[in-house]
Amino acid sequence: MAAERYHAGPPPSRNSSMGESGPEATAEGPDGREAALTDASPGEVDLLRSDKAEETAFAPGTRRPASQSIVRNAVMNLLDFTAGLIQGFFWPPIMLAAFARQLAPDKAQDMLGVWDLGWGTVVSLKLLYLGTAASVNRFVARHRATGDWLMLNRSVSACGCLLAGSGIAAVVLTVVLTVLLPHNIDPSGHLYPYLDVTQWVVLFMGIMCGIEMFMSTYYGVITGCQRYDLTAWINITMIAVQLVTLVLVLRAGLDLRAVVVAMFGLKLLESFLIWRAAHRVCPTLRFQPASVRLHDLIQVGKFGAKTFVGNISDSVVTTATSWLLTGGVGLAPLAWLKRSTALIDNSRKGVFQITRMLAPVSSEAQALGAQGAVRRLALDSTRWSLLLSLPGMLALAILYQPLLRLWLGPAQWQFYSLPLLPILAAGNLIQLAVMGPRSVLLGLNKHGWMGVLNLIGGALTIAAIVCSLRVFHGGVLGVAIALAGAPALVTLVGMPIIMAWHTDFSIRKMGFLLIEAVLLALPFTAWLLLCRFGAAALDALTARFGRLGTTHLVETWNHHARLGDGMVILAALGGGAIILLATYWRRAVPEVIKAQIRRLWTKADKT
Repeated sequence: MAAERYHAGPPPSRNSSMGESGPEATAEGPDGREAALTDASPGEVDLLRSDKAEETAFAPGTRRPASQSIVRNAVMNLLDFTAGLIQGFFWPPIMLAAFARQLAPDKAQDMLGVWDLGWGTVVSLKLLYLGTAASVNRFVARHRATGDWLMLNRSVSACGCLLAGSGIAAVVLTVVLTVLLPHNIDPSGHLYPYLDVTQWVVLFMGIMCGIEMFMSTYYGVITGCQRYDLTAWINITMIAVQLVTLVLVLRAGLDLRAVVVAMFGLKLLESFLIWRAAHRVCPTLRFQPASVRLHDLIQVGKFGAKTFVGNISDSVVTTATSWLLTGGVGLAPLAWLKRSTALIDNSRKGVFQITRMLAPVSSEAQALGAQGAVRRLALDSTRWSLLLSLPGMLALAILYQPLLRLWLGPAQWQFYSLPLLPILAAGNLIQLAVMGPRSVLLGLNKHGWMGVLNLIGGALTIAAIVCSLRVFHGGVLGVAIALAGAPALVTLVGMPIIMAWHTDFSIRKMGFLLIEAVLLALPFTAWLLLCRFGAAALDALTARFGRLGTTHLVETWNHHARLGDGMVILAALGGGAIILLATYWRRAVPEVIKAQIRRLWTKADKT
């Protein structure tokens, strides 16, 4: 990661607008604050003049170097990701087991499909964000870097007004969709027997989405101040509470409607915690809709429009996939596909949790005129995106069968034999590899062309899904190929060109980084293959020769399939992690990061 200390030195002249950064000068006084004060209301002036201590604490020259901030935030984001991974691992099996007791195994799969269909429908409502949520993070980081608290509050208020309107629109559309749903469902279709439950799920998930839209204003304040530790602890706490609540509700014999109502109550609690945390990290924060001007809304809208274009494809593809697959094949195949995509999404989130803090870092570097740091971020973010994403995709592709059997249990899940996960992993590797550069471009306000790429990829994906289901009758396997192939092809062609255009990043360097990542992952890959196919070979030998020469361990393995799968995964991931860490420590980790880790280790040893 970039270790350049671009925070040092005096900040450049402040811009009077929230648009593109540049050397545009303002008529500032000796302390660099008069231009903002003359444009402020009396209350705002008093607020600005009363917060000298906070301005000094946040002054660019007094903060820690970018590398230290990135390392600290990366650790907290990894903890947050781990908690989300645990939640995603336990949530489906708990629901399947509970609904199997209440209904039947096949009905349990359908109920899980209803849950997935609800989430797939609500995703389309997130188009109402209009890209505004990403604006909060960038503008907070930008104005905080220069100590411009007036513009920070005006930016946050402008974003908050737009997001409040989006949230209200989401709730209204959810109510309309819930009312119209019974009139647009075929009585002979797969969904009709679960229509009542589907209405409850869609209604409350949509309301939660509306609340989340407005609260993303305060979430962006926290991440813009680079306090990812607070967001991590809030998320970890809420994940634990959600799992306990899920178990209690299902143990009480209640159905999916009670589950979604309970999650709605917990969403209100989470919103309160985020609101409190935002005011804690930024005491000068004031949400003042009356101070918002048309110019502020236009500037926020310009930035958000670029993000919005990129989000259209993801939301539309998710919703279209859910409804097309449900109508063409059924709810259970949708649940099968969603379990594989859930594992991919968790891997994406893991990379995103580490790379997302690059957006405010690159925004601050741009505001302070540190172009060298921007180039280093572009290079290092690409390298680490590849190094982080490749091992995860390899593990999912090689260990997919024992992983799914261990996760979801009984063999009535017919899709275990379908290579859905390897197909999705291969396609998503390309998209994961560019997540770091995407965050850098987002912080530079150069993400418009990324949105165009996503839009093209989304259109191709939907066309491929329709063609697979209605022309080739490829079923769930054909849908997986469409989901993986079309976006990967568009990203592979377009993203290197965009990076070279905006950051002076050589396409040839990207090729070298890919080769480096593949070479460093070879020992890890060899170990995974040995564990996966060595276990299969041992299983085949014991089946061929019976009890002759077998040990108690192998007998236990053969008679308890989930225990055997667990042993394979534990050996593969445990040994693979050691091999990977040793390889990366020797060949990949920069010396500045190694020095920081050694200092932390020495301090811990002394205490």
